[in-house]
Amino acid sequence: MLLVDDIAGSGTTLAHTAQIVRDLGPARVRTAVLAVNRANWPAGSEPHDRIDHIARLTTAWVVFPWEEQHEQR
Repeated sequence: MLLVDDIAGSGTTLAHTAQIVRDLGPARVRTAVLAVNRANWPAGSEPHDRIDHIARLTTAWVVFPWEEQHEQR
């Protein structure tokens, strides 16, 4: 099972969701995130310790292309 999120701030939502999925009994649960905002990440831990695949680390506000399109309507 692969659980994918568009963005992670503190990683809490992804961790809780991954646990819910694990409780359902799949053989394996992997996590992937398009962007991790390090400005919100808890001190003393690293995103790669809690997320299997990360496309981008950033400290800036992330605006995805679909959000810009929505704003223009």
